[in-house]
Amino acid sequence: MARILTDTQIRILRIICLYLKNILVNSWRRLLMLVKYILLCWLQQKIRRAYRRLGEAIFNYLEQGLPEPLVQADVKAQLNNLANLKADKLIRRQSIRQLRDKIRNTSYSLAS
Repeated sequence: MARILTDTQIRILRIICLYLKNILVNSWRRLLMLVKYILLCWLQQKIRRAYRRLGEAIFNYLEQGLPEPLVQADVKAQLNNLANLKADKLIRRQSIRQLRDKIRNTSYSLAS
């Protein structure tokens, strides 16, 4: 009888440890997601500033009367910078999505 109680207690302790590990790992992942969201907001601000600078550069070229402002060197550089920022934003969103999938896949249910 004592052996049965210890086996049950060991099983309960293993389940508790499994859930504690899951809670700690998922809490760490959620903290990483929070940091990535903060960085994503910062990146969005950079994108907004890049759009504003791009618009100002195009407006200045149009105001000066220069033809085809989109083929000017500094406007092309700003467009390339904007494309790189958008690609970085997509990569960060994909990494957040991967963390969400990891959290979803590590949710446990009690065995009957």
